[in-house]
Amino acid sequence: MRKPRTTFLFPPLFAALLLPVVLAPDPARAQSTALSFLDRLIAGGSHDHPFFPILLSTLLLLAVIVVVVLWLLRRQMKKQTGNSMISQEHYRHMVQNAGDILYLTDDEGSIRYINPVAETILGYRAEEMTGRFYWEFISPEHRQEIREFYIKQRAGRIPKTYHEIPLIRQDSRTVWIGQNTQLFEDRGKVIGFQAIARDITNRKRVEQELDITRKRLTRAEIISRSGNWEFDLKSKLVFASEGAHKVYGLPEREWTIPEVQKLPLSEYRPMMDEALRGLIEENRPYDIEFQIRRPDTGEIVDIRSVAEFDRDRQVVFGIIQDITDRKQAEAALRENRRFLSDLIEHSGTLIFVKDAAGRYEMVNCKWEEVTALSRAAVLGRTDDELFPGPVGRQFRRNDRAVMEAGVVQEKEEILDTPQGRRFFISIKFPLRGEDGRVRGLCGVATDITDRKRAEEERKSLQERLQRAEKMEALGTLAGGVAHDLNNVLGILIGYSELLLNDMPAESRLRSHVEKIMKGGGRAAAIVQDLLTLARRGVHSESVVNLNTVIQEFRKTPEFENLRFGYPRVMIRTGLAPDLLNIKGSPSHLYKTLMNLLTNAVEAMPHGGTVTVSTVNRNLDRPVQGYDDVREGDYAVLSVSDTGEGITNADLKHIFEPFYTKKVMGRSGTGLGLAVVWGTVKDHHGYIDVQSEPGKGTTFTLYFPVTREAPVAAPEAIPLSEYIGSDESILVVDDIPEQRELAAGMLGRLNYKVQTAASGEEAMEVLGGHPFDLVVLDMIMEPGMDGLDTYRKLRRIRPGQKAVIVSGFSETSRVQEAQALGAGEYIRKPYILETLGLAVRRELDRK
Repeated sequence: MRKPRTTFLFPPLFAALLLPVVLAPDPARAQSTALSFLDRLIAGGSHDHPFFPILLSTLLLLAVIVVVVLWLLRRQMKKQTGNSMISQEHYRHMVQNAGDILYLTDDEGSIRYINPVAETILGYRAEEMTGRFYWEFISPEHRQEIREFYIKQRAGRIPKTYHEIPLIRQDSRTVWIGQNTQLFEDRGKVIGFQAIARDITNRKRVEQELDITRKRLTRAEIISRSGNWEFDLKSKLVFASEGAHKVYGLPEREWTIPEVQKLPLSEYRPMMDEALRGLIEENRPYDIEFQIRRPDTGEIVDIRSVAEFDRDRQVVFGIIQDITDRKQAEAALRENRRFLSDLIEHSGTLIFVKDAAGRYEMVNCKWEEVTALSRAAVLGRTDDELFPGPVGRQFRRNDRAVMEAGVVQEKEEILDTPQGRRFFISIKFPLRGEDGRVRGLCGVATDITDRKRAEEERKSLQERLQRAEKMEALGTLAGGVAHDLNNVLGILIGYSELLLNDMPAESRLRSHVEKIMKGGGRAAAIVQDLLTLARRGVHSESVVNLNTVIQEFRKTPEFENLRFGYPRVMIRTGLAPDLLNIKGSPSHLYKTLMNLLTNAVEAMPHGGTVTVSTVNRNLDRPVQGYDDVREGDYAVLSVSDTGEGITNADLKHIFEPFYTKKVMGRSGTGLGLAVVWGTVKDHHGYIDVQSEPGKGTTFTLYFPVTREAPVAAPEAIPLSEYIGSDESILVVDDIPEQRELAAGMLGRLNYKVQTAASGEEAMEVLGGHPFDLVVLDMIMEPGMDGLDTYRKLRRIRPGQKAVIVSGFSETSRVQEAQALGAGEYIRKPYILETLGLAVRRELDRK
């Protein structure tokens, strides 16, 4: 009966013994103790123990507790197993139906699992992709690059990476994925990786489109030479597009404000600062133009900048554009307009525009100058109002013909101006509006008055030529007659002298012979005049000064006879003290002067004044008068009277032999002016005659000068007075011969001489090194004249000394140059002494 009781108690006793084993700190030892105790209990000897009931009760209680705990644990395990199965199913469902590709590979990159989403994205079935290497689906041109990327991830044990990969679909289309990749490791060894990839094809397409758009915008900016920029007020940094970098010539990085502020030219900086302040503080429009100096090329560039201010972000953003070409085009357009305007305004022809009613819309300066009417008084008025009468009707008639015919027409028109009648060739053409209708006309009128006068001058030249030919023929005739008369007069005068020598003093016939001899002498004088007329009488080539001729003539009986015979005539002289010498015959010059004075006093029967003057004159260009005077240096003799004058009809014949209004034999031989003509021509000179009836006559004789000194120069100044001391002199003259003459003279005076052919060349020479003195011609063409040249050289050489020379009389411009600091004025032609003294005095002037 005891054995069954023991059997009944075994399970709870086993549980009671097992619990300490499970809960004991040392399970092995507790297990050994429990088994020992169990053996003893089974053996049957322990139920008589006094603590057996207590122990049995305890064991029973523990057994109940263990059973309850085990039941609870089993229930919890079932619940957790169910939840785990639900979670696994949920995870499997998520993987299978996720919107992204999820796949697993081994450590070699072979795909071990891939979810069904890959089938939709790549077009392959999951079974077709499983077992293949992942890079087999990558675009070939990117395959190596991406493999190296993941090899580096595995070698570097980088847990997670992200990369964008182009995959090739089954239909050969490219799909872009963005892939997050995580390594799998086991005990420090990489066993594969897990990847989650999202289809980013649309995003890449948008990015590519944006990139293309950005490139196009950049290209457009570069082509249009523009760019955009942003200025962050907080960071003080400036973002700029590629176009802006190219416009400003700054490197492709973020700019700083100080760096950008260095670019504009200094004169624009205040304006730009004020514009930016107005935009930020007052929200004023920001639209400015300025110039910068590009740091990469150093060139000056015109910029237009437009900006706005984002107050929320505290950013100024704007656009800049290189408008250099536009500015240059605008400048060129303005220049073209100015050129055309100047061309029209300052044209030598009259240019005008009229509307259909004949009212003036535009006239140029030449039109104002010729008509003496201001454009303010002309515009809006018609020819009938401005030129009433035949002139206005003529203009209007021609205008209507042009507008009605609608074609260009050329007419000769006449206009009476304050300066006299003028003749024009007018070319008029119609002006049409946008509708093609004639709305007015434009005219270009060329003044042909000078041409008409030139035609008259040509006729006059022909007359002078004919006159010269006549004088030549008369001279030839006179020479032949004089030759024959000399033979006759030689016998007459010779035998008369023999008779006088043989005749006693008291003979009553002596007076008759003397009269014959005196008459023969007068006849001989006439023959001499004929020889002069024939231009065979000047044999002397002496160096002569006209002043000396005049002064010596004033001491002769002929001059006293003129004064005695015409007491109511006053004879005055005005002689140039530095008059240059000429080469010729003093006796013929005496005769010429006597004939001119005789002619002058006889033209004033009621008294008057005769003025004899001399002057040096340099002619840069020919002068037309009674005789055409060529350019050159001349000693000029003038004889003027206030007498009756000569009519134009008589003026053409005054130098012809025996053409005279005087009584032959009483007041002249009729050869006086013919002798003057012949003498001047023998001296290679020229004659001009100016006369007006009732106001007098002026004879002007031009004799070429010589640089030779007379045999006996009275009161010559010693050369030591004006010799140089090796000073440097620059000679500026536009006439080559004049430069060489001045350089030769100054070289002889011991100066170092250099020459310049114009004011511009003189500025270049003076810019290189200084000169002690400048000999400066006053009249130079083309280019700067002496005054303009002296003004400029004073700027670079403030203390520069100069001597002014000119072939003309002293003018206001000469005086202005002297007021600026120039020294003496020398009139061309000059001699060595005149030039040397002027240069010496200027060099010695403090």
